[in-house]
Amino acid sequence: MMVISLLVAPCSFGDEMTSKARRVASLYQQGLIAMNQGKGEKAASSFREVLKLHPGHGHARHHLKILPAKLAQVKQEQRLRKFKTTLIEEIHFHRATLAEALIALEELTVKSTKGDFTPNFLIQDPSGKLQEKVVTLRMNNVPVSAILQYLTQMTHSRVRYDQHATAIKPIVP
Repeated sequence: MMVISLLVAPCSFGDEMTSKARRVASLYQQGLIAMNQGKGEKAASSFREVLKLHPGHGHARHHLKILPAKLAQVKQEQRLRKFKTTLIEEIHFHRATLAEALIALEELTVKSTKGDFTPNFLIQDPSGKLQEKVVTLRMNNVPVSAILQYLTQMTHSRVRYDQHATAIKPIVP
């Protein structure tokens, strides 16, 4: 009888360890998925739970540490994806200033996404000359990113995609 209990005890201990390892692995994977989806609270919670169960889990500790930077990167990628996937049905600028074109493009973007996305264009040019540059453009069913690319080419400017705004700056020779 004693031999049987000694044989069963290590098995239950081993099962408990395997179960804990599976739980740690599952929580860690949930944290990674949440982090890559931009769900910061869920990711942080999962990584903290991993560390409660396995305090020496270096990967969970590392990801918890870099989480703010990773979330900013994910949000930036999501924002850029919106520029590439939001189609503008029709756009027609005839001798419009860049400032006018950006106002119209922003309104069309908001309308196209039903208010889900606002590019928040701003012109960063201390001289004030960039906003007065004239553009002519006629396109149909084109992503916002392509329209913006053509506008910046015509005005010798460049785009900087920030977290909350889209800055247009002159290209300095």
